[in-house]
Amino acid sequence: MIKNGLIEAAVDFEANQERFEQAFRLAENHAKYKMPEVHLKYALHLEDENRYKEAEEEFIKANKPQEAINMYEHKQDWHSAL
Repeated sequence: MIKNGLIEAAVDFEANQERFEQAFRLAENHAKYKMPEVHLKYALHLEDENRYKEAEEEFIKANKPQEAINMYEHKQDWHSAL
C-alpha cells in the first residue's frame, strides 16, 4: 500500500511539474489507473497552450469528452464543438 501511495505521489508530482512524459511513464508502468488523470492534466496544459486539437485528443483519452466540447464552446468554435 505504501508503494502505491509513493507511486501516486510521484505521478502527481511529475504531472503538476508539467513533466508529462515522466508522469505517463510512471503511470503506465506502475499505476495504470492514474492514466486518465494524467491525460486530463495534459489536456488542460495543452488547452492553456492553445493547442486545441491535441487537447481534444487528450480529453478523450481521459474519458472526458464533455471537457473538449466545453473548451471549444468557450472559444466559440461551434463547428469543432459539434
